[in-house]
Amino acid sequence: MKNWFRSVHGLVPVSVRGANPERVLTLCAQQGVPCIRPQPVEDYALRFVIYPKDRTAVETLSLRCGCFPTFGEPRGFPRMRKTLRTRRFALLLLALAVSAVLLSSMFLWEIDVSGNETISTGRILRALEEIGFSEGKCWLGMKSEMLQSELLLKIPELAWVSFQIRGSRADVIVTEAIPAPEIRDPEQPVSLISNADGVIVRMTVLNGQPQVKRGDYVSRGQTLISSVAEDLQGESRPLHAMGSVRARTYWEMTAAAPLETRKKSPTGDRKTHWALQIRKKRLNFYKNSGISNEDCDTIYKMYDFAIPGVFRLPVSLTCETRTESALSAGMASADVLAQTLNETLQRRIGPDGEVLESHLTQSEQNGLLTVTLRAECEQEIGVEVPGNIPEIQEEPSTNDRTDH
Repeated sequence: MKNWFRSVHGLVPVSVRGANPERVLTLCAQQGVPCIRPQPVEDYALRFVIYPKDRTAVETLSLRCGCFPTFGEPRGFPRMRKTLRTRRFALLLLALAVSAVLLSSMFLWEIDVSGNETISTGRILRALEEIGFSEGKCWLGMKSEMLQSELLLKIPELAWVSFQIRGSRADVIVTEAIPAPEIRDPEQPVSLISNADGVIVRMTVLNGQPQVKRGDYVSRGQTLISSVAEDLQGESRPLHAMGSVRARTYWEMTAAAPLETRKKSPTGDRKTHWALQIRKKRLNFYKNSGISNEDCDTIYKMYDFAIPGVFRLPVSLTCETRTESALSAGMASADVLAQTLNETLQRRIGPDGEVLESHLTQSEQNGLLTVTLRAECEQEIGVEVPGNIPEIQEEPSTNDRTDH
């Protein structure tokens, strides 16, 4: 507090040289002139700090003691005020900048959504805009309780919402509701049917009436374990069939792509353009701002006028870099097609499926590169279907063709 008071009034460093410089301090104390932080410099010299108003008194007392005072440059607010007096334009710009920051902090210029996993951020932002909480809106007078209630009505999948506003930045923290588990009727009959053609290699029945055995060939849609079983009295009763059926399946898939392809190769020529973005309006600092050449790759970099986590102005500087590219001829890759086929096969047989043996063949005909995958796999083929008579939607056959 004392240092702040001294800075406001200003300070002047003084160096006194003479036969008895300490007498200057004694006379100053008698006259009521404060000498701040006195310290010896040499054998016949002292240095201390005084207020600007006491400069004349210190000079007079020093000469009376036969000493010669040397005054340094004043420090503190009076000197700063004198300097700013000659730079009124800079002071005006500083005042305008501070006013813009203070005024901008009353409006929302950045909204960050966190905590969502299944609900998209775009959907939450659109709902916020519908309830009046969007970029460019003044947040003064907004009540978080009202915003929470309206947003929960717009998106019922949310369980909890929190609004945290710091200056021109708003953090919307959401918590998604846990969906209710699916309730199954234990008395509803469920059969286990096959979802692929194959030969059964292993079968485990936990509940239900098996309709096939190990070594049988089954087709897609055939019942493996029935939901109808007979008791000791010979009466049929419905139940939930459970079990595991693994079979050896055979797959044949084909992928094709044009032999000749065209790809972009950068030529090294680059052009950089700058633009000023003020909310939704753009001010270009260059000409010919129409549609760019198709052979150009454009990269945009945005530089916001903001301090992260503190405030943000609705102004940004855009750097647009365009790199010239040339089209060059290329050849289709059989490895890429083979990788696509292998990934597709793994999705078809499931995560617990195993590829026992596979073969790849390729051919070129009519300008197409064709790769064919033939594989022998072992996978789980049983799926649960409610009811006694299963109905399965048609899926692509094992002779699949993928065009690229």
